[in-house]
Amino acid sequence: MYKSVEQWAEIADIEEKGNVWFTEYQTNDLGISFRIRAVLESKKTPFQLLTVIDTYEFGKIMLLDNAVMVSDREEFLYHEYLAHIPMSAHPAPKDILVIGGGDGGTVREILKHPSVESVKLVEIDREVVEAARKYFPDLSYGLDDSRVEILYTDGIKFVQSAKNKFDIILVDSTDPRGPAVGLFSPQFYKDAHKALKEGGILSAQTESPVLHPTIFEEIYSSLAKAFGAGNLWTYLGWTPLYPSGMWSFCFAGKNSHPLKNFDANRATQMSQITQWFNSEVHKAAFAAPNYIKDLLPEGTEQKE
Repeated sequence: MYKSVEQWAEIADIEEKGNVWFTEYQTNDLGISFRIRAVLESKKTPFQLLTVIDTYEFGKIMLLDNAVMVSDREEFLYHEYLAHIPMSAHPAPKDILVIGGGDGGTVREILKHPSVESVKLVEIDREVVEAARKYFPDLSYGLDDSRVEILYTDGIKFVQSAKNKFDIILVDSTDPRGPAVGLFSPQFYKDAHKALKEGGILSAQTESPVLHPTIFEEIYSSLAKAFGAGNLWTYLGWTPLYPSGMWSFCFAGKNSHPLKNFDANRATQMSQITQWFNSEVHKAAFAAPNYIKDLLPEGTEQKE
C-alpha cells in the first residue's frame, strides 16, 4: 500500500517496467489490485491524500486516501444509481443539493432531468474538483452548467443552516472515516430531514452490506431516528470496484415512496440517455434479499 506522496513518486519512477500494481485493501483480509500504466498525480490536500492513476483494466482511477472513488470504465453504474432512482420518484425535482461528489458524476446525471432548476454542490476539498476537471472531463463537464453552484465548505455545517430548501439531497461521500464521518451521524440525517421540502428525498451511499454489515446496520439505525423506519428503504446496485461489488444506497423519504411515487414514463425517457438505469432497474433495486432485510431496522416496509 502506497501511503504517501513520496511512495507514489517512487512507483512513478519504476512504472516503465510495466508490472507495477496497486492494491486497495477492502478489509484486513481482502483486496482488489490494479496493474498501473502511469501515476498521473499524487498530492496531500488539506483533507486527504489524492492520487490519480492510469490502469490497464479500468482506465484512469481517482483514489482518496488510497480508496477507489471513481474510474473511467464503470463510474456510470454508481452515479446512475445514486441520482436517477430518487430523481425518478419525485414528481418535479427542481432544487437539488449534492454533498461530496466533487468528481461531478452525480451532477452530470442530475442535469439530465429537465425539471432541474438549481444544483448546489457542496464539496469540502477543492482539489478533488480540480483533479476531476483535469483528468475526468467526461465526468465533470456538468459542473460548468449555469444551474450549478459549487460551494467549497463543510456539508455538515451547510445542511445545519438549510431549512425546507431542497427537493432532493444526494450524499455522494467517501467511506465513514476522515472528513466524511459526520455525514453518517444521526444529527446530520436530522438536519437533512429539516432541509428537505415536503415530499423530498435523501439518498446516499450506505456501504457494502456483504463486507461491512455492522456499518450498514448502524447507518440505517441512524437514518430511522431521523426519518422514521416507515419512510426508509435500501436499494442495491452493482459497483465492480467498490467492496464486494454489490453496493447499497438509502432512499429516505419525507412522505415520499420509491415505488408508489415512481414515474415509469419519465424513467423510460431517461433510459434513452443512460447506460444502466431504466424502469426495470428502478423496481428491481428495491427487491431486498432476506440477508439484507435482517439488517434493516424494525418497522421498515422492506422488512415486513
